[in-house]
Order: sequence, then C-alpha cells, then structure tokens
Amino acid sequence: MSEINTNDTTLTDESAVSLPFRTYGIDLRVILLALRYEMLHQKVIFSPNHTHISDVIIPTLRYKFSTYIKDGNLILTARRKVKLPIEIEDGMLSVRTIDILVAYLEKIKINKAKLALFSKPSRIDRSDIPTLEFL
Repeated sequence: MSEINTNDTTLTDESAVSLPFRTYGIDLRVILLALRYEMLHQKVIFSPNHTHISDVIIPTLRYKFSTYIKDGNLILTARRKVKLPIEIEDGMLSVRTIDILVAYLEKIKINKAKLALFSKPSRIDRSDIPTLEFL
C-alpha cells in the first residue's frame, strides 16, 4: 500500500477541483492590453454608456473610470484617485502594469461579470420536426 507524503509542499499548476461554472461578460484585461500604447500617451476614459467624453465603452462596467500618466505613475480615477507604479517596455505600458491595474479594478468590483449557472437552451433543430407532405 502506498503512503501519502504529508510534508510535500509542491504546488500544482491546475486546481484539484474543476467546477463547471462559467462567467460571461467583458474581460477588462484584454481591452487594457490592447490600449497599452494609448494609455501611456493620453488620458483614456472608460464608460458603461455612450457619453460625449468617453473614449472606450464597456457595457458591463458599474461606473466610469479614467487613466493617465503623471510623474511616472499611472493615475486611476475610479471614485477616487489611486497612483499605481508603471513599467515601460517597447514604448508601451508593460504587461505587469496592466496586471496590477486589472487586479485593482477587480478588487473594487468595477466590472459586472456574471456567473452562468446554466447554459442557454439550444435552438430547436427543425430537422427533428416531422414535416407534412401534401399531395
């Protein structure tokens, strides 16, 4: 019979439990990665609805926020101003900076990602419905 090593401290890459829940919504990280150059060179305003001053419209946001660079820091204005450190690589914000920004935005729960407990019902396949043949 094999024994279990209770002193083993190795970490696995995958979770031991896999839950079948999915989230749907808009991934802020993908949008912010696409705007790394623009966020370094200008003020970018993110909004949940169309206004005359918004640069990026993300419908799942709870409220608007903006980002700009000042004195070597990324200033995030979302209800209050927060300074975040930045790193620059290849003339754009680094991926690490974007990860820090996304982690903060997730902490303040600015994005309304919803949990999909059940999948949507599939459409009716019309080939299964018997057809009437007329003479």
